[in-house]
Amino acid sequence: QRPQSVSVLQRSVHATATALFVPQGVTAGEVVLEHEAEEYSVDVAVPSRRVAIEVDGPSHWVRDASSGAIIGPSGATVLKHRLLEEAGWRVASVGYHHWQAARSGAARCELLASLLGDALTAPQPTHREQANIIGPEEVAPGSEDEAAARQKMTAARLLKQSPLKRAVARRRR
Repeated sequence: QRPQSVSVLQRSVHATATALFVPQGVTAGEVVLEHEAEEYSVDVAVPSRRVAIEVDGPSHWVRDASSGAIIGPSGATVLKHRLLEEAGWRVASVGYHHWQAARSGAARCELLASLLGDALTAPQPTHREQANIIGPEEVAPGSEDEAAARQKMTAARLLKQSPLKRAVARRRR
């Protein structure tokens, strides 16, 4: 896997996320840049709380061909966020255009806090919750928790496949 370069935008979001999470009992070192989560590189993460903050630059958006206006996130971006959520991560997407529009530090803190919602103040997952996220080997065999964990493991395996293999696997289900 090629090394990722960290953009000025990512550093700015990271600094703001750190400022928001530290008063919530998270250490500054727990708010990390370029974290590997479920085979994806997450721009900013708080792994202890399973929070992923994706800094979505211009390549993550679909534009109208005639006006150039942003229509919405690209399919690949939506898929990545959905698969991370299926694997137990709370995902906040920070669009570059929203970040640029929020010019002051206070406006950016407000924007990020609103995107994070309860993920900002939610406590660290309990051991049982983490077992449900990690996999079926951590929960009682035959329980409902095991079925949910297996479903999450399937989503995590899909992350490791190429887009073509993922499409084929989805059609088989």
